[in-house]
Amino acid sequence: MTATVNRELVFPSKINFDKESLGANYGRFVAEPLERGWGDTVGNSLRRILLSSLDGVAVTAVKIGGARHEFAALKGVKEDVLHILLNLKKLRLKLFAEGPEILYLQAEKAGEVKAGQIRQTPNVEILNPDLVIATLEPGTKLDIELEVSRGRGYLPAENNHREGRASGFIAVDALFSPVIKVNYDVENSRVGHITDYDKLILDAWTDGSLTPTEALAKSLKILSSLTEVLLGAVANGSSKKEAAAVTTMDDGALHDVTEEIGKTKTNDYAQALKDPKVQEVLGQPIEALELAPRTLNCLKVAHIKTVKDLVKKAEEELLAYKNFGEKSLTEVKEKVKELGLNLGMKI
Repeated sequence: MTATVNRELVFPSKINFDKESLGANYGRFVAEPLERGWGDTVGNSLRRILLSSLDGVAVTAVKIGGARHEFAALKGVKEDVLHILLNLKKLRLKLFAEGPEILYLQAEKAGEVKAGQIRQTPNVEILNPDLVIATLEPGTKLDIELEVSRGRGYLPAENNHREGRASGFIAVDALFSPVIKVNYDVENSRVGHITDYDKLILDAWTDGSLTPTEALAKSLKILSSLTEVLLGAVANGSSKKEAAAVTTMDDGALHDVTEEIGKTKTNDYAQALKDPKVQEVLGQPIEALELAPRTLNCLKVAHIKTVKDLVKKAEEELLAYKNFGEKSLTEVKEKVKELGLNLGMKI
């Protein structure tokens, strides 16, 4: 863009919505014109906030009649307890109170047990009632209690402790984010005879507990609040030490870190692993890789909980696990390759 003396900065007058595709779970938003480079600045900031900083609802603990731990098997139930827990983590809900809330599921009829059979309270709405939780054989009874809580980001099971929780509950990993996926793209935009302004195109998918429009509005409010805090700190003459104390927003989402890994040629990736983005990815739960249930189940049984745990394993180590075959190995290798990582990393 050619420099212009005393030219005012250009701001978008509004955000356009793709009304044809806008729905409860997906939305496309377009903002233009933006100054050159601002498309990536705004797009990346909004993407991070959408994925990591919005409150959501998840199952945080489960009590299953006849099961003392997550590796138990239930007579007359096709799925083992670990598989049932994995299914319950896919439950999408709205919570109209602070929570937590306790929900009950009792099933005796042979066949599939679905989320719609959960006894709801006035404070809870189940958004995916067709979700299959378990499959019963004739003459089998299944009793489940669910603890549903509100939170933000990812809460691993080992840190998922609540004072006053009844005995017998199994704490589970909880992913609270109501936003499932966010993509953005930047194209050229024209203002008068100048054609190299930015046009930001942002696509957002949610679980239905928030519409994409609501999610975007909340994210913009968070971004606005952050800039107000920073502006206030500058206006009040805060010291560098005080300014550094302002907490920055965590990404909380998987990023393609190929560029960061590629910066080093050392076998142990020591230099690349110092990059905050790489550390962020390595700390993500393996559920975020969206692996097939069978593959995910094998890894969980092997106590592989994070991306870091996974990439430290060599191929022969993974193949040694029960029910983990070449098909699962191929899937895992493809997933970690998408992140610019590989198996057998020396971390």
